[in-house]
Order: sequence, then C-alpha cells, then structure tokens
Amino acid sequence: MAVDCTSRHHDHFWHHMLTRGQFLRASSAAAAGLATSGLWLPGLALAQTAVGSTDPRPITGGIQPFGPGTPFIHVFGPAIDAEPNTITDFDGMVATAIVRGTGKGTDLSTGKVSDLVFDSDMRLMQGAYRALDGSRQNGTFAFV
Repeated sequence: MAVDCTSRHHDHFWHHMLTRGQFLRASSAAAAGLATSGLWLPGLALAQTAVGSTDPRPITGGIQPFGPGTPFIHVFGPAIDAEPNTITDFDGMVATAIVRGTGKGTDLSTGKVSDLVFDSDMRLMQGAYRALDGSRQNGTFAFV
C-alpha cells in the first residue's frame, strides 16, 4: 500500500524563505521606518518626550560616531567585554543582534549596478528600571 505524503495545502518553511536581497530590503525598510517614526508618528513621539521624568537613566559613557559637535549616544559598540545595555539601574532582558551582509543596488536612472554593504547593531531591552525621577518603572526599549 502506497502512502501519499504530499498535500496541496501544506507548505514547508523553506518555500517562504527570503533571498538575501529581500532580507536586506526588508531590514533597510524597517530601520528607516524606525529612524523616521518621529516624523510619521508625531503624537507618539511627543507623548514619549512629554513624560521626561520617567525616562530611563542612560549608561555613563558611550560614543560620538559622527565627531565633535554631533549627538552623543549612550551605547558602546559590539565587543566581547562591552556593555550591551543602554540603561543604568536596569533589571531585565537584553538581546543584541549584529546583522551584516552584502548585496547589489541598481541606480534606476543610469542602470549602474553597485556593491552594497549592510551593517546593523540592534538591541532590545525589556524589564524594570529606575527612572530619572527615581521611580521604578517597567518598559521595553529598542536601539537600531
């Protein structure tokens, strides 16, 4: 007796996997959306800044990646002994991901194809923290 193991309604995960180009485009779009969220979600951005006293305390130190006179970011680059967290007085989960890759980009006006590099440092923090006003708070934060 033969058993038919195929099904017209059963998909395997590898049929839905992204190509490298699809992944790079999706990651770039997500990063751009997050970076510009203050522009297309101004109410949310204003609400977050209006509650300044419950903002978390940033870690001491960090980087100024664009040189003197540019914003200081309270984060350390990825390294074995570097602090992955960006919040002081924090008790919770910290997840990090370094996503790197390459791809090709085509200039639509000239048709010229160029090599592209994608490099992203992403972090997620969720848990309890002591706020700037000294109160204990819970929250979820992301850094891309």
